[in-house]
Amino acid sequence: MKAEIYLIEIKPLKGTVLKKYLLSIISVLSVSFLNAEIPQALEKAFNKMEKDSVFKYAYYRKTINQQESMLESYNPAASEDERWKLISINDNQPDPRRIEEYNSNKNNSKQPGRNSRNFAFDRKHMKNFQIITESDSSIVYGFDLENQKNKKMAEYLTGEIILHKNSDWIRQISLYNQAPFSPAFSVKIDTFRMAIKYHKLVETGAVKIKTITTRIKAKAFLVKKINTEVKQEYFNYRLIK
Repeated sequence: MKAEIYLIEIKPLKGTVLKKYLLSIISVLSVSFLNAEIPQALEKAFNKMEKDSVFKYAYYRKTINQQESMLESYNPAASEDERWKLISINDNQPDPRRIEEYNSNKNNSKQPGRNSRNFAFDRKHMKNFQIITESDSSIVYGFDLENQKNKKMAEYLTGEIILHKNSDWIRQISLYNQAPFSPAFSVKIDTFRMAIKYHKLVETGAVKIKTITTRIKAKAFLVKKINTEVKQEYFNYRLIK
C-alpha cells in the first residue's frame, strides 16, 4: 500500500551543490522496505487510504517559499501533457517564458501527479511503533524509519503519526532529525522537519493531503548556509468519475 504524499522541490537550493544532497535525503522515502508490523488502529487507517487511492481527484496546489508563491492545478482527466497547469506566480499571471519552462518540466512525467522531484511515502518505511500520548480524541504514535540503503538517515530521522481515534483516520505524519547529521561529504544537516497534514473530504469521506511543510537548515563545505522553509497547500479537491 502506498499512502502518497508529494514532497516539495526546494527552490532556494536550485543551482547549489547542496541541493543534490538534500534531495537525496528526501529520496530515502522512495526506497522499498521490508514489511513492518503496524498497530491495528493505524493498519485500519492506512487500509482506508489505500482504498481511497483508487479514485482520481483534481485539485489545486499552492507552493510558498522565501522567493515566491506559485499556484497550479492538476487534473488527471486531461491529456498527459496538460494535466498540470501554472495559474499564477505571486498572484500575477506568469509570463510566457515561465509557462513554457513549467510545462516542459511538469508534464513530461509519465506518472500522474508527480515530477522527478516527488517521492511516494509508504507505510512499509515505518518500524518500532510506540504510543507517545493518548487522549479521548487522538493517539500519537512514534516510529523509526527502516532503510537498507542509507543507515545514517534512518539513524537520525524519526517520525510521529497523529491518528484521529474515533473515526480511524490519520491527521498528520511528521519526520524530523534528533541531532545534526552528515548525509554526504562536507554537508551537515542541522535541522530537518517535515509535517504532512491531512483532512477528510466532506463530499466523499476520503482522507487527502491538506498541507506539507518542510524546513531545512544546513551547511555545505562549512561555508554555504541554507535556511529554507517551503509550504504546500492542497485544496479544492474534485472527484473525477
